[in-house]
Amino acid sequence: MKIEEISKLIFAEILAAEKKFPGWPKDVVHAAAIVAEECGELVKASLDFHYGRGTKGVLRNEVVQTGAMVYRFLMDIERYRADVPEISEIQQWEKEAGERESKKS
Repeated sequence: MKIEEISKLIFAEILAAEKKFPGWPKDVVHAAAIVAEECGELVKASLDFHYGRGTKGVLRNEVVQTGAMVYRFLMDIERYRADVPEISEIQQWEKEAGERESKKS
């Protein structure tokens, strides 16, 4: 396959996926899980094809879907943020935990 054909297939799949599932996770973990799920389906299709239980058509569909989800991930990559609490938040949690412990005593 030529890169132009591959690109057309993937971009068509992106549009279809965005229409069917317009929401995309706002956090990197759930976005990566979608990519991983598609990778798992690609592995299954590859095993099926390898052992004579699947077709190249199914294999091609799964790799296109995987590629589309990789693009969707990349399209939002600048929006993802680490979910690390600020030091002040941690200090507040520690203070509240200490107060709860004091009340128990």
